[in-house]
Amino acid sequence: AFEAALLETLGGHRASEAMARAAPSHEADGHSGVGRCVVDIGSGCGLLSLLALRHGAARALGLEHSPGLAQVSREIFELNQKAGKLPGHVVFEARCQDARSASLPEA
Repeated sequence: AFEAALLETLGGHRASEAMARAAPSHEADGHSGVGRCVVDIGSGCGLLSLLALRHGAARALGLEHSPGLAQVSREIFELNQKAGKLPGHVVFEARCQDARSASLPEA
């Protein structure tokens, strides 16, 4: 239940509020973050990736050194998506990989 409620409990959290404000912040210069891909380096359990997906990113790539944390972040994503806390069209990929050697998606 903790994982499924992770994003719900962060609704009033400062990180969630900052992400909500930051998502549309580049619209004035024509570079909205909505629909873009986010790369989360040192992603841990994937919290920042999930917040980005919740606030308009279409895809998130989490790069994590620990295989266990990468797996946990995948499970948390799946639970939150099944619970309807994320849009159905978003994509999350967690890789156990050093960011220095990662091939990154196109912008």
